[in-house]
Amino acid sequence: MKKDSLDKNWYFWGTWNQIMLFTSPWLDFSKTEVFKLMGIEGLKGDMKILRGNYYYLNTDLEKVYEIVRFKLENDLEWFDSFFEICDKKTKDLFRYYKNKTSLESFIIFMVDYLGCSTLVEFVDFCMGRFLEDLCDKKNFSLPILLGQMKPPKKTEIMKYQYDLKQKEEVAY
Repeated sequence: MKKDSLDKNWYFWGTWNQIMLFTSPWLDFSKTEVFKLMGIEGLKGDMKILRGNYYYLNTDLEKVYEIVRFKLENDLEWFDSFFEICDKKTKDLFRYYKNKTSLESFIIFMVDYLGCSTLVEFVDFCMGRFLEDLCDKKNFSLPILLGQMKPPKKTEIMKYQYDLKQKEEVAY
């Protein structure tokens, strides 16, 4: 589970060089509304940011993984609820922006909004791990499985890549 960790207690998440104003809201991710609404409680919520390198506690990731694994096996509606909350938070974020609310209220809302963003990252990580574990258990190749998955409609990135390819063909 860990890559390039500081030690066995920390999971290296990635590197992003950002200004402190944008970095600091991530520090309260585990205290946000979405974690409570989705039943993800009891996390320490500790993280380290060292020279733009982000590290999360392995114990917190394990707790989230156990919840996501349980929901994948027993309660798929949990994911619908989660994404409904995230969609609402995104709409609210645009509403805050359009209404030109005070900087203080916007920052308070941003911290809550980033809880959704963090949980999306955690769920994505956990689903990947779930698929790896399942493929190992079933003795099936994960790359083959992933290669056969296709979204029901083109994603925005797929549309962008298609348009880019069309423009490249016209240029030559």
